[in-house]
Amino acid sequence: MEIEEIPEEQEVINLSESEESDELVEEVHLDPKEINDLLFLVQSLGCTKTVGNVETYIKSQECVEFLKELYKILRNENPDSTLKRLELGEWNVVESDLLKLLVSYPEDRQLAFYCIIVLVSLTEKPDKSNYNQQKYIESLQNYKLSVITSKDAIKVIVNHLAECLSKPTDQRNEQHDQMLELIVYLFRNLLAVPDKTSHVLKASKGIAIYNSREDNMKDLQTRFLHKLADETVLEAIVYLCQDFTNPVVKKLNLCFLEIFYHIFKNFQPGSMWAKEAPVSLLQALREKEMENQKLQMKELPTRHSRFGSSYKVQRSMDKTTLVYHNPFKERIEANKIPGQMNRARPQRKENMISLPSKKSEQELAKIDKFLLEKIRKFAEEVLDHCFSPLVETIFVEFYKESERLEDEDKTYYFLFQAFMFEFLRKKHACKSEVLDIDVSPIAEALKLPNFEYLYRSFLYEFKKTSKKEFNTRELHAALKFCTEFLYIIRDMNNSQTETTRRNAQILMQNVFYHEISRVCRKSFEYWKAGVNDKEFLEDIVEFTHMTFKILEEYSQGKALTVRTDKLSRKKKKKEKEGEEGEEEEDEENQSQNEEDEETSYQERQLNFVVEFSLLIDHDVISKYIFLLKRFKENTDMVNIHVVSFLDKVINECMADWVLFQMEYINIFDEILNDKTSKNNPKYKDIYHLVSTIVTRFFALFEKNRLLVVESLFKISDKNIKNQILSNYEGISTTNAEDQDMDENIYSQPNKEKKTKWAREEDEILIDNWNTFKDLESVYEILAGLLKDKTAQQVQKRVKVLKLNKGIEKAKQAMREIYCEEDIYDLRDAVPRAYNKYGKDTIISAIESIMKDYQVYLEEVKTGEYAIIPITIDQFELYNDKDFGALLVSLGARPPTQGEWCWRVSNSLDEITHAFENLKLINETQAEEENEEEYTSNTNNLIYSQLMSQTETAASTLEANAENLEKIKKDKKKKKIMKEKNREREKNNEKVKEKKKSAKALRRERAQMIEGEENGGNLHEKIEEMMEESPEEENYEIPSEKREESDGEENEYNAGAMASLFQKSNPSPKKSDSEEECTYAPGSLFN
Repeated sequence: MEIEEIPEEQEVINLSESEESDELVEEVHLDPKEINDLLFLVQSLGCTKTVGNVETYIKSQECVEFLKELYKILRNENPDSTLKRLELGEWNVVESDLLKLLVSYPEDRQLAFYCIIVLVSLTEKPDKSNYNQQKYIESLQNYKLSVITSKDAIKVIVNHLAECLSKPTDQRNEQHDQMLELIVYLFRNLLAVPDKTSHVLKASKGIAIYNSREDNMKDLQTRFLHKLADETVLEAIVYLCQDFTNPVVKKLNLCFLEIFYHIFKNFQPGSMWAKEAPVSLLQALREKEMENQKLQMKELPTRHSRFGSSYKVQRSMDKTTLVYHNPFKERIEANKIPGQMNRARPQRKENMISLPSKKSEQELAKIDKFLLEKIRKFAEEVLDHCFSPLVETIFVEFYKESERLEDEDKTYYFLFQAFMFEFLRKKHACKSEVLDIDVSPIAEALKLPNFEYLYRSFLYEFKKTSKKEFNTRELHAALKFCTEFLYIIRDMNNSQTETTRRNAQILMQNVFYHEISRVCRKSFEYWKAGVNDKEFLEDIVEFTHMTFKILEEYSQGKALTVRTDKLSRKKKKKEKEGEEGEEEEDEENQSQNEEDEETSYQERQLNFVVEFSLLIDHDVISKYIFLLKRFKENTDMVNIHVVSFLDKVINECMADWVLFQMEYINIFDEILNDKTSKNNPKYKDIYHLVSTIVTRFFALFEKNRLLVVESLFKISDKNIKNQILSNYEGISTTNAEDQDMDENIYSQPNKEKKTKWAREEDEILIDNWNTFKDLESVYEILAGLLKDKTAQQVQKRVKVLKLNKGIEKAKQAMREIYCEEDIYDLRDAVPRAYNKYGKDTIISAIESIMKDYQVYLEEVKTGEYAIIPITIDQFELYNDKDFGALLVSLGARPPTQGEWCWRVSNSLDEITHAFENLKLINETQAEEENEEEYTSNTNNLIYSQLMSQTETAASTLEANAENLEKIKKDKKKKKIMKEKNREREKNNEKVKEKKKSAKALRRERAQMIEGEENGGNLHEKIEEMMEESPEEENYEIPSEKREESDGEENEYNAGAMASLFQKSNPSPKKSDSEEECTYAPGSLFN
């Protein structure tokens, strides 16, 4: 039987058929005419000629013009379909023409300028919407390889850069600045080009073939960094970043940030300062392979398998069977139908994926000790000379929300700071034996505004509701920076210098004034198994460990407050005096209150146990168990963090019941039965922790035999948890009375008993509501803070207090609820306090407080007065609960967290009034005690007295009501009188005007009479003139207005009118025929 050989290409195609099918995209090609035009431009640049066995590149006469035309074509190309760039990449124009032009004509500045501008355009990173992205990246990798293999290309570019920098600032022109920018952008583009990775092709039978055709390009970044270090490019970058006062250099700050990120991203500061010698690549691979072989040998059975064997596997779907001849090389998938295609993987956005794993790249970086030494020196120069000015300028860009910022700039900013922080720590640990870290090189990044910006970035990210909007890369970078920030604070706090320790305390006060525990809790929601890398989860666990470790040390013996991200609005009153024109006299010149609102962040008290309890959740615990299951793959630090967290859960929080899940118990069983690492001292703490959990599980199983069934489900309610732990002792059984069908079958069901709530419990709900209200298990967490309260009861209480509508409304509802209870508590507290200490002692103590408070008000006049106990008796008295109730009734405030004295802020009159009421309460209580000794006759007497008192009270109420009605009527009358007085004033003015006109007429007529010859009696002539006057000059009040008023008002009006003419005229006479006063025509002249 002949066996046909399969060609290599056909074999690769068959292997790829078993992979997941991708959507085929129809390829788009350039028009042949466009290809010819592009080819003409490239060929017109120049050509290679051999002169004396030496190849030289000769440029054409119009080479610069063709470079300009080529740049225009690249600039106007659509970024979604870079077909012309791909065509130029296939021709490898960079190696064949552009780099040769630079090397052949190193002193031609104009040619170099346009060559570099075309290089910058060709090496730009592809747009995210580009469907030819993979081919474009391959072209960029070829360009980068061409620059690396070119002997003098980078040297010529550096010479042009040095020429631009050597020019004094006064002699530089615009072309020098443009050339400087282009060279920096070119190095940025080349550093951003990724290395080629080896591809793996999976066959249907589990065979993996590594594609090693392009393995020679997998270390492009390493070789390029060697080239930059040898040609002093790194020193030039440090020189440029020292001073950003130059506007040209300041404009490149974000470009320098990206350059530093791409240089440092493949290195770890720990490997730079490691004391042991680096291991070669071959030795590392051999050791790893030997460890894998040892593990496989221990897992294999002892029975030999010299002969082949076949296995029959039955499918669970249709009971069909499949035969496998070599199960060690074939991947058994019993439930898969032959020929069935795999399910397509969901497409995820880049921002949903965390930062890529650097382990493989870091292993390669560890091997090259020469490159490590170069990058370490470069990092030291950057830390000493560039870090602070660069961070300062970039922070300004973020603070102003500059339009130059791109999506990845914030990620670069956080990662660059995290790297330099870690580099400083490792350098200090390696060089100095004394714990005295010098943080002056990173002082700019330690400023409070920088941390505020970091925290605001967390809050902005956590406000996103849709997972498609999550920016996991940016959050991962922020967590790395925040972790290193905490490490620096820890090292500063352990320093021997007092100033450094004081600065560490200031930084800790600022950090833990924010809700850092909430950042820890929300960060776990961003990691998802199978989507994000395991390194992201390890960084979250490390950040959580450092946060609570420093917080536990800092919060011991301190009353700390935390600022939430919730805003509270307070009303601020301003008084302004003004007049109300033409309104009632009683309401004039009164102050008007204008209300302005002040916004401030709400604060709450910090409790370490409560903060840590945020993480006791099934989602968080499952991710810690995910790492615990892979304890062999983890680093020693990750295992320490996991063990420390779970140890706090089971020992400090006493929440070991969270781990009583069957899924977790199976993982614990695998760890305990792992013989390969059981005796390893590195895993001693892990085995001790797991054995403790399993021991407690079986101890509870002896008490509750249904624990195995309960472990199949997650415990989500406190009441259920308590029932499981107590073997369901809290569940009440049915009574015999309830089973009596004759009596109770038609009776109404018993109503549930009302849950009693204390004031302290409501205060706990109000204080912790803002902390936990955003969580799904908010009611379960709040129920955990209380005793004998379920999540349902807490939910009902929240609705009663109206907590979901705000803290202020909840406090108001709480005052209304406990208003009556306070009265009854006070009535009970007064006799108890008198019985304990005596009436005279209580009254004398209160009187002494009032006297001291009066002296305090005379001296200080404002602020709260602290009631400080001096003697032992006063300490005992002020700590008594009943006496405290008396102080509260007087307006005193009990000490809050962080205080130890009672305080008074009310006015002295209010306190004296409350003190008199307190005495009345005592007298009424004494009377009530005496009334109990009276007989029924005395009770009737008291009843009659009470009835008489109620009758007198009712009569006084009726009298008061009548007085109120009279007052209202008087007010209405006053209004009517005011209006009528105004009208009368107008009429009086008219009368005055007419008087003046009448006097003028009299004077004229008198002069006329005196001038006449016959003469006559003056008075008779005047009377004749007045008789001849028309009827309109009868000055009386119109009849319509007279009819509107009653008799009393007429007398008032007549008196008012008479007063106007009191000086010159007698009072008018009242006629018999008319009801009101009228004025005769001649009354003015009598």
